[in-house]
Amino acid sequence: MRLSTASITGNTEIRRGVHLIEMHAPQLAQAAQPGQYCMVRCCDRVASDPLLRRPFFVHTVRREQGLCTLLVHVRGRGTAWLVKQQGAVSLDILGPMGHGWTLRPTVRNLLLISEETHIPALTLLAQHAIEQGLAVTVIQQSENAVSVYPPALLPAEAEYQIVTRDGSVGHQGELTDIVGELSGLGGCRLLQRFACNFRRALSGF
Repeated sequence: MRLSTASITGNTEIRRGVHLIEMHAPQLAQAAQPGQYCMVRCCDRVASDPLLRRPFFVHTVRREQGLCTLLVHVRGRGTAWLVKQQGAVSLDILGPMGHGWTLRPTVRNLLLISEETHIPALTLLAQHAIEQGLAVTVIQQSENAVSVYPPALLPAEAEYQIVTRDGSVGHQGELTDIVGELSGLGGCRLLQRFACNFRRALSGF
């Protein structure tokens, strides 16, 4: 964990209130492991409000270019400030933090399960696993089509299953409906499952 400065290189609005922030952060890009996060100071350099840093999972990295992305959902003053920042703005960052995810050496298939806004905790793991030659399936539960995580943000090699409660896109129902069907992929020794904010998805499997 270290303090560093990052420069914003891109700010893309995914939908209202959700932005993908790309930044040149060589130290973070080299050190970040799947499941780790960073703490970002979300105010002007001469300001002190908001006082507390905001946590963000490292969404993706391009180590050779020194680039990282953060998927930012606007929830308050800090994130509202962050999504307004454009190119060349410097960010004060502390990280990476957390223990991250660990893959078993025997794993060949990865099942990643998430609800709504928590998928950034798993996206770097999907990228890392595919780079290691693993088969990756991502399942996301959303209320409706509007809040679905964009497929274009996942590696092209990942299989993406969408579950919406209203059936407006993908499978209609609950995560447990489809997780049960996919939990036997490759046998228990070859499959590893990770879930973010949905313990019921793994219970009983």
